[in-house]
Amino acid sequence: MYIHTRIKSAFRHLAYAGLSQDADIEILRKVFLVNVFSTIGMIFLLGFGIDSIVDHRHKLATVLLSLAAVTLVNYLMMLRVGKHAMGAHAISIIMGALFFYLLCSGGVQQTGPLWCYAAAPFLLFIYGVRWGAVVVSLLIIIAAILLYVPNPIMVAHYPEILKSRFLASFLAVSIMSYIHEYARHRSYSSLMNLRHKVEQEARTDELTHLFNRRHMYEYLQQAEHRMHRLKVPMSVLLIDIDNFKRINDNYGHQFGDRVLVEIAQALRHSLRDYDSIARWGGEEFLVVLSDTENPAAKIVAEKLRTTIEQLPMQFGEKQIGVTISIGMHTAGISEKVESMLKQADHNLYAAKHNGRNMIIESQHGSGDKIGLITNLVTI
Repeated sequence: MYIHTRIKSAFRHLAYAGLSQDADIEILRKVFLVNVFSTIGMIFLLGFGIDSIVDHRHKLATVLLSLAAVTLVNYLMMLRVGKHAMGAHAISIIMGALFFYLLCSGGVQQTGPLWCYAAAPFLLFIYGVRWGAVVVSLLIIIAAILLYVPNPIMVAHYPEILKSRFLASFLAVSIMSYIHEYARHRSYSSLMNLRHKVEQEARTDELTHLFNRRHMYEYLQQAEHRMHRLKVPMSVLLIDIDNFKRINDNYGHQFGDRVLVEIAQALRHSLRDYDSIARWGGEEFLVVLSDTENPAAKIVAEKLRTTIEQLPMQFGEKQIGVTISIGMHTAGISEKVESMLKQADHNLYAAKHNGRNMIIESQHGSGDKIGLITNLVTI
């Protein structure tokens, strides 16, 4: 068991060398192919190169051992630099060179073309459906030209039946490899789309399509870290729809949902592109104003308040006035997220307690009323 574990660990280290295993699955797949193919290619090239020396086929031995050396250098460079994409291109060039050399020279007793079949699936795996098909098609076209058009490069003399059978079988392998890669690509794309949808749903409120509380809290943690590191200001606005329970009781939950949606969209459209807003819970919304000091935050908060105050809400023939109360807090440079939210919530409570439709901000630890109470249609 110990030996099996060690072998498995060594293989995983070899296959994923130079890359973290928590990387994207598509990158892991390509790195796995490049590393494993490089290792297997080196072993085969080295083995057949030595065999060619023993059989006094020095020209073939020189080519095979040279390609083995280039493959080894490329592999070591990938481990050192970590640029597996460039390594994949290098392996493809090596494979292409070997493909045409074996085809033109015939290898050992004209068996060279037998080793050419590995090129099609590898190139399709590395370059994908579109570019892989282009590269493999070029291989087939050039191979056909070399086989059927007299030229000084073609040293081997193949029977006509072998030429046609080789091209037909190579084309068949290429088509099957393309179908496999196409199906794999479609499956991967579907999986990524599903994953993106799940992630989107996990961080988005289903009704308003704003960020949800969970995502906003994560965003706040990042914003707090940035604020502490760069010493930049940040303000938060905790917003509550006034008398929302009465809206639901008097006009029904369906109308209440419409109020939430329309207010959410009005708030979002009234903010700057780099501001962030989330449905914090129930009829509450949280706005994070990054790089925003107290005076600018006041302007944004007042804009939001007046926007909602003037928002037309129709219930049948009746126009309903809807307002919001806002608890505003500009964080200190070393302040924590929990403290920001607690102070904004305290200010929101003060705004609701003092008459609603107003903004209460933090100032030296106390609330400072800056909004005016506006009389609207009684809900």
